[in-house]
Amino acid sequence: MMATPGSGLAVRVATALVLVGLFLSLIWIEAVQIGLVVLVTVLAGVGIREFYGLVQAKGFEVQTNIGVIVGMIIAGSAAFGRLELINVTLVGGIVVVLFFRLIRPGATMGALLGSAGGLVYVGWTAAHVNLMHCIEGNGTGLVTLLIVAVALTDVGAYFVGKSIGKHKLAPVVSPNKTWEGSIGGFMFTGIGMVVLWKLREAQGWESYPDWSVSKYFAVGAVLSIASQIGDLTESALKRDAGVKDSGALLPEHGGVLDRCDGLLFAGPVLYYLV
Repeated sequence: MMATPGSGLAVRVATALVLVGLFLSLIWIEAVQIGLVVLVTVLAGVGIREFYGLVQAKGFEVQTNIGVIVGMIIAGSAAFGRLELINVTLVGGIVVVLFFRLIRPGATMGALLGSAGGLVYVGWTAAHVNLMHCIEGNGTGLVTLLIVAVALTDVGAYFVGKSIGKHKLAPVVSPNKTWEGSIGGFMFTGIGMVVLWKLREAQGWESYPDWSVSKYFAVGAVLSIASQIGDLTESALKRDAGVKDSGALLPEHGGVLDRCDGLLFAGPVLYYLV
């Protein structure tokens, strides 16, 4: 059956709304907050497997199963709220993954870097979402702010780029992205952060950081840039691997990496800014 015009966009929007609703529920509803750790950990495992799929598409043999398990342990270890724990887990995980790769055939440079790289690119970065949620007083607000900033960047870049985009941002890596779309995403996020600050002040939302309006805007700007760099990075990986999407888990969005590429970069940035 032929898809009706606009049906792809409708499915894309519906999928995004379901994901945002699920995340916000797990962030804010205290009785099910452990579910956020579980969800982020599971998605990290799926994302690492997708990353390894890209590496394998280049002909390198990576340590897939062990890498997925170790990556999930890294992401899940952040539930204890201790940065040093995820870093120790990361270092230990890299040692384990490299050991099992080294004792088998095909221990090339690409195989070794790919096996270890998945743990950093997905497992370690995703852990910062769980880590940030543990920050006393502002954890829920910070994770929400992160999701809002990345979502607004995506929405602004998509619609502004579709409407008036003419100048290519990175034609080799992602031919459809434009400077106009990038600036649109940047401005959408900045304005959204100002609105969030205004709501915090008007409603007394103490879960959000007690920052000035200029700091909200500045943080939003930095997150937008980080998110777009994350998006371009994943696009470069896919283009080099010769695939359109990293996976097919999410309707009209592709895989976990396709949907969460911006979060993977923006999450650690926000954590360390805080």
